[in-house]
Amino acid sequence: MGKGEPVQLEKGEKLEPILDVWEELFRAALLTRYRSKTVQIEPQIAKIALDCAKNFTIPELLGIMETIYQAKRRLKSNANPALTLDFMAARIGLGGASASAGL
Repeated sequence: MGKGEPVQLEKGEKLEPILDVWEELFRAALLTRYRSKTVQIEPQIAKIALDCAKNFTIPELLGIMETIYQAKRRLKSNANPALTLDFMAARIGLGGASASAGL
């Protein structure tokens, strides 16, 4: 999910499991940043979480977490997954918008 990389769903791919992984990743990054040490998570996610903790401030991580929560709520109310993903990309900054921008 680096800047400049397209974020797309493959045909038939569900967004919910992806959001679950992102939620775990950014929660670990937030805890790592707050505690200044790596929390116990899957090794595959630990390195990425550590990088996120180094590259994002606590307010940025909180904004990303809020965006993930909003996306999950939208999906539960039957929102279009592709539009939900576009919303997330814009809010997090992949589309150039601020992570704290309004809907």
